[in-house]
Amino acid sequence: MKKIFLIFVSTFTLLAGNAIANDKTVDDKAIDSARNPFYVGANLGVTKFYEEKGQNKGTQNIASFNLFAGYQINNNLAIEAGYRDDSSSQFGYYLIAFAELKREIRTISLDLVPSYDLTPRLKLLAIAGVSRFDIYDKSTLDIIYFGKSVDSRSATKYGVNLGAGTEFAITKSFSARIMAKYSKIFGNYSDFGDVTPIHIVNYDFGIKYKF
Repeated sequence: MKKIFLIFVSTFTLLAGNAIANDKTVDDKAIDSARNPFYVGANLGVTKFYEEKGQNKGTQNIASFNLFAGYQINNNLAIEAGYRDDSSSQFGYYLIAFAELKREIRTISLDLVPSYDLTPRLKLLAIAGVSRFDIYDKSTLDIIYFGKSVDSRSATKYGVNLGAGTEFAITKSFSARIMAKYSKIFGNYSDFGDVTPIHIVNYDFGIKYKF
């Protein structure tokens, strides 16, 4: 996790410097700047939820869906808000018992997104910002002859985001994105008795639309 963090910090520092110092001056790029600066998009991907210790120590892969909207400050810098919904279910059968753990993570994020033009159509992106995470866990244990017991946990956490990715312009309005984002969550999370630091990594593929 530390190596991922250092890579993202280095990438963001380089691109943020470029975004401030290297605003586009070519005529066609100036025309692009005059367009509506707002954009929206959606991603599908995988969220890796990592617990450092406890009975669930390790990484859980969760399918995710993300909506985002942004404002292009200049040709190489944008600010972006996003909403993500991740959910998963894990099942277990033990002779006369059935167990299920459902987890849902709802995330609201706000990020700065500097960019660097590799070609007229292809951009390198970086991400840095903050997030709010609402985590919901529900554990169900059903034992034959003894009935069903249900336990639940929920918590609201905050963290910082760092990430990187690429964006390819398909048309003047539509672009395809591939992104990876790491989130360090402040404080510990109580997972059915275990108190553990957690980390979240998102891998996304999506479409962006410029108005």
